Amino acid sequence: MSLALPAREFFEGRAAAGKKTYEFHFWIKGDDETGRILTGQVTVPFEMNESFKTRLAGLDFLRLFYVGPGIELENKANRVIFALFDPETGEIGTGISDCPPPIRKAAPESAFVNCVPGYAIANPVDRKESFALNAADGSLECGQIKFFPKTAGEFAPDENLHLFFQVYSPQGTPGEARFELMDQKGQTREIKGAAAAESWNRTSKIWSAAFKLDFRDAAPGKYVLKIALPSTAGKPGLSKEIQLVLGSDQGK
Repeated sequence: MSLALPAREFFEGRAAAGKKTYEFHFWIKGDDETGRILTGQVTVPFEMNESFKTRLAGLDFLRLFYVGPGIELENKANRVIFALFDPETGEIGTGISDCPPPIRKAAPESAFVNCVPGYAIANPVDRKESFALNAADGSLECGQIKFFPKTAGEFAPDENLHLFFQVYSPQGTPGEARFELMDQKGQTREIKGAAAAESWNRTSKIWSAAFKLDFRDAAPGKYVLKIALPSTAGKPGLSKEIQLVLGSDQGK
């Protein structure tokens, strides 16, 4: 579970020196309002000292990561409801995320499993086989990189932006991925992408990859990033779109 809290907006003026504790609650249920409801709670403590406040001054978002026991869900679409509660002030913030059902192994058609933007750093421990979750820092490790998702906030044009995605492909590994950026006026341009790490799982028929994307020539603004994979074995090609916000490089 990964959280991104607005660093300065969330903490400034909300807590004096000392310990500040929040409660993070979540509920998981079928999106058709049937089936059992799973619940969970995580305590989120902070030590509001000068070192922490100095760290916040240089952040847009504070990222937190938690690992818990596995949860067995029904094979259907589910809805997750989040709530962050401040027991000191009584403030509550909520959110909802819909999770599509998992792809069955016998499914005949290819499909995107997920697609997440983020950034990558060098991995001191080379994991050559496949992407694996690092429970200590929440990164996905594969080969020589550690990928960290970034689902909130804007990217600077010269930031080390990577895109991680997985594709279910029963016909085998898909062809070369292509990337296209569309601005709010509908104008498009091709974006260069270089594979930083990739792996193929023969059992699940899942291809996983992280691509480094070059946005240095893109102006600040809101964009739609389109990922396209060519057809395989006579099947139609795949495409996926995600929203991106590119900021300026000031202060970077």
